[in-house]
Amino acid sequence: MVPVCLLAIIYFATIFFGGAHVWSRSILILSVFGCALAGLVRWFVLNFKNSNRTLKIVIDPLSIMGIFFVLWVVIQIIPVPSAIIHVLSPKSEILWGSTKIISENSSSFISLYPFMTVNSLFFAVSVLLFYWFALYGLRSRRQIQWLILGLLVLGLFESVYGLFQLVTVEPHILWWEKAYYVDVATGTFINRNHLAGFLSMLICLSVGYLWTLGREERRIFRKRSWYDRMEGWGRTFGTKGIIVLLCIAVMITGLLGSASRGGILSLLMGLIFMIGLIVARFFKSKNTFVLVFLLSVVSMYVGYVAADRVIERFQHAESGFESRFAMTRATWVMGNDFPLTGTGLGTFEYVFPGYRHTWTNKLVEYAHNDWVQLFAETGWVGFFIIALGLVSFLIFSIVRWRKRRDSFSVGTGLGGMGALVAIFTHSLSDFNLHMPANAFLLALIVAITYLSLYSEKHHRAEDFSYPGINRRTSLWAGVALIIIVAAGGLLIGKNVIRVWQGDILARTFRNSTIPFVNPTDQELKKAWELTPGNATYWYWMANRIFVHPEKKSELLADTNIRAHDPDIYFWSEGIRRNPTAWWIWRELGWGAFAKQRKEPDYYLPLAVKAIERASELRPYSSRGYLEAGTVALAYHAYSQEKESILWKEKFRKALALKPVLAPKVADQLVLYLGRNGAYEIRDLLPDDFKSYLLTSRYLLKEGYLDSGIGILKTGELKRREKIDSLWVEFNKYGRWSRKKGRKILQEILSVDPLNPMALLFKGQVLKALKSQEQRSNSLDSLGSLKATSWKLRELRETKNGSPVKISYFLGRIAGEEKNFKEAETEYQNALRLNPQYFPAWIHLRGILAKNSRTAGDRIELERLEKKIQLFSMDRIVANAWKWAGNYGGLPSWKATFRIDRALKGFQIAFSGDEKGAWKLILDGQFIEAWTGLKWEGNKEIKIPAGEHEFRIVYYGNVYPWEKKNLPFRLKIAFQK
Repeated sequence: MVPVCLLAIIYFATIFFGGAHVWSRSILILSVFGCALAGLVRWFVLNFKNSNRTLKIVIDPLSIMGIFFVLWVVIQIIPVPSAIIHVLSPKSEILWGSTKIISENSSSFISLYPFMTVNSLFFAVSVLLFYWFALYGLRSRRQIQWLILGLLVLGLFESVYGLFQLVTVEPHILWWEKAYYVDVATGTFINRNHLAGFLSMLICLSVGYLWTLGREERRIFRKRSWYDRMEGWGRTFGTKGIIVLLCIAVMITGLLGSASRGGILSLLMGLIFMIGLIVARFFKSKNTFVLVFLLSVVSMYVGYVAADRVIERFQHAESGFESRFAMTRATWVMGNDFPLTGTGLGTFEYVFPGYRHTWTNKLVEYAHNDWVQLFAETGWVGFFIIALGLVSFLIFSIVRWRKRRDSFSVGTGLGGMGALVAIFTHSLSDFNLHMPANAFLLALIVAITYLSLYSEKHHRAEDFSYPGINRRTSLWAGVALIIIVAAGGLLIGKNVIRVWQGDILARTFRNSTIPFVNPTDQELKKAWELTPGNATYWYWMANRIFVHPEKKSELLADTNIRAHDPDIYFWSEGIRRNPTAWWIWRELGWGAFAKQRKEPDYYLPLAVKAIERASELRPYSSRGYLEAGTVALAYHAYSQEKESILWKEKFRKALALKPVLAPKVADQLVLYLGRNGAYEIRDLLPDDFKSYLLTSRYLLKEGYLDSGIGILKTGELKRREKIDSLWVEFNKYGRWSRKKGRKILQEILSVDPLNPMALLFKGQVLKALKSQEQRSNSLDSLGSLKATSWKLRELRETKNGSPVKISYFLGRIAGEEKNFKEAETEYQNALRLNPQYFPAWIHLRGILAKNSRTAGDRIELERLEKKIQLFSMDRIVANAWKWAGNYGGLPSWKATFRIDRALKGFQIAFSGDEKGAWKLILDGQFIEAWTGLKWEGNKEIKIPAGEHEFRIVYYGNVYPWEKKNLPFRLKIAFQK
């Protein structure tokens, strides 16, 4: 029954979402302990019944590794004095010491969240027991073979299930309609990478098992026909071997259907490792040739079937690699802050926010690198325990494998080692071993590999010659062992069941397959009583009491809690159980802030410290610093401490991370400091034009005109500096890197939407040429005129663009190249299409003035000059402004004008109906800004001849009737 129990556990873990959820994981842990206890009782009964009281303890690297690792994790959850924590992990001492803000009676652990470490410890113990159950329970090769076949059937089922998902319109996993990875195969796993890791291990194991089915046929390759050779290969592996080969092909197809880059690469690594071992040992073996040839054929076929999907995935490998490498790098930094002891097994998702460079509220549960996460959670001690155990196991296995001669040991051992290499490689880019199905499968494969390598068969007798210690045990020693295991199982089982029950009542662990239901007050209270180590339950209880004070007596009934502020007490107790819970610190701070009117001298300092702590636990969250600065500013305004700089530091950090928060910072400064706050904001702004422009907009709309107008002008100056710096960066890096170049150009256009050079690089030729003409009279500064001409002619041939503008700009380019005849032809062509096209008039005039030779040319020149003078403008009158809609969210009006000669500048005369702030823009570029009811000024600026547009923007709101009935009078007189 041992293989049946092992397969039942693996099947259950795999089919029910990979065992990823609390309920399935709890059942698995209980099942493993039950099987282990039943196996121990059976051994005790049989051995003592037969008077065989010898117990052989297997001495294998993984058992030693497992024992030491479990002991190390146990140490992580034992309370220790702060002095010891200071020596072992100074950063942990700081984090636990922060709880003294709320309570002087704070405990210290190596683990930063003992509740999660205990749960992870129980799972690790169950995997170790599962490994021992297989190691001590499997007693023959026949059992191992049936076990491998059972795993092969499971892998076949997962592959077919995943392939069926690809052809289903609404793919499901059991009862759950897939919300993730809907276009790829996932089998019964939620994540495609976990299916890929599962299949890669099974494929390697199956390839090794295929080797064990091989039979030596010396005359196969002497046959002449291909049919005879194929028949010989069939005899080599037999009918079972052909079936296994087909199953391997289906599993490889399922793996490719998952489109998992890591899974495909890890399988290749495992197979390459296996082939390397085979070639090194059996280079001249016929079996080697047959096996490699058949695997090559299968791989080529399934590769052809899934090539499109795989290629598509690998085309995006760079972006995926960058994001995962960034996460791995951040996790490595996290581990280096806790180098010896780690943060505690299972605590990654709670500590990692402090090292996450790109902050979002999205939960990150795993590091997508099992090895680095192991280092971060258990330190170098835990990492080396696992690494040394696995490396020594692999080395000893290879040494033992080279000594074996029978096909069963060679093939099964080879497949097991290949599976180890595959999953260890995949774990460099994913979190496969955190999924119970993959963890239990790995433990089972390791046990099978170890037993196969030490399997001895003499005629019909079988034995395992692995190293071990034989101990004769007494009756009472056996009974004591059973009692100890049973007591440990009951203790662990009780805890597992309570966590499971609590999660049913009030779910705190992620489960995407079942919709979340907000627990009732009684359900939450019951869950809190079942698992008081869960900090989230304390947090939820505090929130219920804070939001609904009338429920306080009901929630605290039958408890020993008599706190003056039960919500503060519950938040504090949650923090004492998990000092890295930034969200609890945050709620505690805002809860205390809301109570400041009762006792400001107590609640305000508590609010400042709590929210400051929350911001420190997520140092890359701009929102956290903004909140911390706001509360510190409120305390500063209350206490009138002139030397207080905490709020300034927090606001500076918030704006450095997210400059667009500047208006919110300005709002808080004005709220607490009044008009002085409008001047304080300038010292807090980062060197980013967006923060200046957004701040000026807020201040000007709120009526803080003096400070706002200065910040606006500084922001526009910084905008110009930003554009210049981006072009320097583009010329240095962007021209040689297409990806980086596109990114820089996109950023330039976000700063200056009408930037000619950026528009040209983006392929918007006509728009770029028009903007360049308005800003400069020369087009050659855009780059090669010949290349630009080719682009225009291509647009003409494809009829993609205005034919008038295409002809006009071809004429401009020909004119700058001194090809005046062609320029005249193109201008005339443009005017035939649009006789009123003013820019063509003024440039055709220049051509005719230089090249008029006949009376007809002079007559045409005079006629053209009259039309130009008729339409050319020397000023913009007050009623020329027309409503132009919102410009960046602000009301605006525009006035177009035509000039036949370049301008040196213009004079502005403005008067408004009400006091406010105004900004003048010319062809998308900032010109001037002013405040007040009247303003006059001169602006020296070169404006090329042609068509242009002024836009005036108002920092305020207008009524609907003011859109047509202008609320201002603006005259602009040109200076030629």
